[in-house]
Amino acid sequence: MFDPQPVLAQLQCRPAGQTLWVGFSGGMDSIVLSHFLCQHAADLPGPLHLIHVNHQLQDAATQWAIHCQSFAASYDLPFTLLTIEVSDSAEKGLEAAARDARYQAISQHIGDGAQLITAHHCQDQAETLMLQLLRGAGVRGLSGMGNLGKWQKIAILRPFLSVDRHQLHAYAQQHHLDWVTDPSNANLRFQRNYLRKQVFPMLSARWRSVHQTLSRSAAHLAEAQQILDEVAQVDAKVINIDWQQSRLPITPLLQLPVPRQKNLLRWMAYQLGVSMPSQTQLDYLLNTMCLAQQDAMPLLALSGVTVRRFSDALYFVDDKMPMPQNWQVTLHRPESVVLPDGRKLEWQSRQGAGIRANVFDNGLVLKCRQGGERIRLAGHAHHQRLKICLQQWQVPPWQRSEMPLVFADTELIAVADYAVSEVVCATSTESGWWPTVLPATAQDFN
Repeated sequence: MFDPQPVLAQLQCRPAGQTLWVGFSGGMDSIVLSHFLCQHAADLPGPLHLIHVNHQLQDAATQWAIHCQSFAASYDLPFTLLTIEVSDSAEKGLEAAARDARYQAISQHIGDGAQLITAHHCQDQAETLMLQLLRGAGVRGLSGMGNLGKWQKIAILRPFLSVDRHQLHAYAQQHHLDWVTDPSNANLRFQRNYLRKQVFPMLSARWRSVHQTLSRSAAHLAEAQQILDEVAQVDAKVINIDWQQSRLPITPLLQLPVPRQKNLLRWMAYQLGVSMPSQTQLDYLLNTMCLAQQDAMPLLALSGVTVRRFSDALYFVDDKMPMPQNWQVTLHRPESVVLPDGRKLEWQSRQGAGIRANVFDNGLVLKCRQGGERIRLAGHAHHQRLKICLQQWQVPPWQRSEMPLVFADTELIAVADYAVSEVVCATSTESGWWPTVLPATAQDFN
């Protein structure tokens, strides 16, 4: 058995009233977690909701889902079943592909900012550390799993991380719990299973507390990573990273010692939710991209983003679908607009700047750049080619076709974040509306 108070303490500090989603596979670990949380529901900050994902990888998968639903019903707990398809990725492997597909499905269902509780325990932590060691991971990877983590925009809570699996098994037996057994857990083709079935029994025979010892090492490394993150935060402020554009200035970056350059790049990638760059990729970023000629525009593809160079900066650019060329929205007031790529157009009230309020009366059209546009900038007597303006404003080339433009009939009257036409600009005694674009950013759960 295990002490319930440390487990509950990790959950009681979470926001009151928010649903606590419980990852529920139906295996022993998640059965114990669900039963334990149900027994202590009155001590939790929010209601429980079990969520099960059917990967359709085993013949018995449907029966497992039925078992999970029956368990939830027996304890009068809300239950959600998600069914997904998993493609065996040659790059990731089936195990990792299934995990990513599972979290993706859960994240989409429970929504941004939601909380997911998982049943990861001490042995899982030790296995994770060992796998990361064998992959040559850095300090962050060797830190293993934290009690509080995140996946994209959801919080991941792991209250059992310090609990031994044998204690979970004792709990399950004491409460006469039934669980499902996944036959794939015996398949030694999967790396984690090989460690669990072949490697750790040998290690445990010599070092009986190997799981606890490795988990303790992971905790020490997590503390070291916290210090590295604090160093990176100081460097980021000095260098003046532009988070709205995910822009990292090169010249001040290269003035740092090389280990701090790499640490800052890793930290920035982590903050942006990007897969950690390998040593080879870091070397390419620092030795090729950062040292390229000013007019060169090299790039590096990472998972989910492409790192590009423009002028004296590196940009982490989301790999998203381009804005549809025929997209447009009609506005009759300065209202927020969610763009097709997830960004949001907002309007700021500014004295002596922006579009006069009465200009909206006849309707304005928001659309993408087509090419050939001209605009009369504030303080100018004549129209100028937008292409020339974008070059003068140092707008990166890949952003130019994605910029929301505001039209009154056929007249270009505003370029979001950069300019409002003299034709409609508020005077010094008037308030105007200035268009600005906000990125789709991940929420911080720490």
